[in-house]
Amino acid sequence: MDGLKKVSIILISAILLLLPGAFGLDFSMGTSNGINGASESIRLNAPLESSLISSTEARPVSHVTSMTFKGNGPYKFEKTFSSLSRGEHVRLAAGMKDSKRFVHSYDIETRKQDRIRVSQSLDVDQGKMVECSTEAWNSRGQSAKVGLKMDSGSLDGYRSYGDASSDSVVADQEATIPAGSRFSVFSEAKQGIFAMRSMGLMSSSAALDIKTTTAAEKKRSMILNMASKSKDKVKDQDKKGN
Repeated sequence: MDGLKKVSIILISAILLLLPGAFGLDFSMGTSNGINGASESIRLNAPLESSLISSTEARPVSHVTSMTFKGNGPYKFEKTFSSLSRGEHVRLAAGMKDSKRFVHSYDIETRKQDRIRVSQSLDVDQGKMVECSTEAWNSRGQSAKVGLKMDSGSLDGYRSYGDASSDSVVADQEATIPAGSRFSVFSEAKQGIFAMRSMGLMSSSAALDIKTTTAAEKKRSMILNMASKSKDKVKDQDKKGN
């Protein structure tokens, strides 16, 4: 008889909810193989007739979760995710006061003993007071944060992630901002008592691709902000011109 072999059990569950005007929704789900388990709980202000789709994959040493929210009107999401040792953290926030349509998703890409990496995406059609941010920090006093605010307009392809390990943290965001939109970008990096901050209010006559990366590792901190004319929009304009 062969010796005992380690078996990895993967458990997957999914749920779809229609939320008729429910606000302040509490939702939780969990999976277990009898020894190891995984669970997620969230609280959000859900707009009329919104939907939520969730899946969790659990393994003996880690688990990943994916959730997507779709709807219209106001929305508010805020959640902190921790590594298995609870020494590393990533906090996501997204929301708006009103919208014609929105889609918000987050994915726990990695959750291990000393590391947590979580990403989110947000697309908004005709939103008002749109805000989103991502922050990562660890027990060493290192932290990184990025955020974006827009008074009104549509947000196309917003993507961000936070990655926190026992010796470094990273926060990154990117999006396409439509022409004529007024928006602000925020970033911060901390290393103990040392802090770097950057904030800018921008408005452009052309669509912009923006990207912000903030990191703190060992004795080095970094903030990188970039904004350029949207390549996709330029291609569309060229086609119309021809």
